[in-house]
This record gives sequence, C-alpha cells and structure tokens, in this order.
Amino acid sequence: MVILSGTGVGQYSFLQSYTGRTITLATPWKVQPDGTSVVAITQYELYMTWVHNTFKNTLGATLVLSDALESDVSDNNLINSGFGIYISAFGPYGGPASYGPVMNTDVLRNKISVGQGNDIWIAPNFNLSGIGMEDFPGCALSGLMVRDNVVPAVNTIFSSDGVNGANAAIIEQNQANTAFWLPVPGFLIQDNSPPPEE
Repeated sequence: MVILSGTGVGQYSFLQSYTGRTITLATPWKVQPDGTSVVAITQYELYMTWVHNTFKNTLGATLVLSDALESDVSDNNLINSGFGIYISAFGPYGGPASYGPVMNTDVLRNKISVGQGNDIWIAPNFNLSGIGMEDFPGCALSGLMVRDNVVPAVNTIFSSDGVNGANAAIIEQNQANTAFWLPVPGFLIQDNSPPPEE
C-alpha cells in the first residue's frame, strides 16, 4: 500500500492482512494519512538490482526499472545503448500492476557512451533517451537518487509524463544535459555539469 499524494506522500507499507474493509499493515504509517491522501494498493518488485554490468549495442531501452521498491541501478556501462535507462512508475493498466510505484531507488555512477552510434537514440535535450524518469497518472515516484552518472551530449537526463508529480527525487552531480518536460516540483536538480565530449 502506497500513499501517492497528499498527507503522508511517499510512504509505503506491506499488507499483513485484511478482513472486510479493515487492512492491517506490516508497519504503521509514520505520518497518518487524512482526507487529502490518495492511497493505492499495488504489486511491487523489491530489491531489484543491476550493478557492475556492461551492455553493448542494445535496441530499445537497455534497463527499465518499473514497479520497484528499494532498488539499485549502479556502476553500469551502456555503450551504443538504444534509449538508455528508464525509471518508470507505470500505469494505470488493469490487474495487480495498475498503479506501480518506484520508491527509494538509486541510479548511481552509470556511464552511457555513444560507441558505434548506430543503436543509441540521438535525442539531445528531449525526453527520449539517456536516463529517464516517468510517473504516470496515479503512480508514485518517490525517494529517487540520480547521482554521479555520465550521459553523452546526444542524450539527456529527463522526466517524462509527470502527470502525478514526483516527490523527494534528487538529480545531482551528473555529467549530463537535463531536460525536464513538465515543471515538476518534486525534483531537486543541482550541481550537474555539461556532458563530456565524445
């Protein structure tokens, strides 16, 4: 169960049990939700981890992290890597994955490079390729750290959709262009520098 917006936004807890309309959480809310809170019950992937890999000549998105809690995408090399990395709070679509959150996730020290340049999507300063963050309607993107990544000038670090808004998302100390599609107040963007020449 995740609080998507309003009082207590960004919190989640696992369901311990339910009887009728009464739900018991595994851990109690630190900030109690109220009438402004929007809450969803959804599926999740816990502790998704992609670290110390090299990906070469890939089509489409090389790494897609969706519906994930407490996850890590760190120290990877992506060479000629299609769209790059997508962090996606994805939905709403039917079934248990209707409103999948991405919460408390790190994207650290990854390097994207052009390589041969025949598979990487060339889209500087647009929300198409590089390291992207999406939050679809009713989905939570919260507690995201994007730090110390290197993204070539033909790509960017970007947000896409931004319908629900993000909270507690930090984009800092990256060597990359940044292009945020909507003025989403939940992103703190600081101390980034231009991408390296390739």
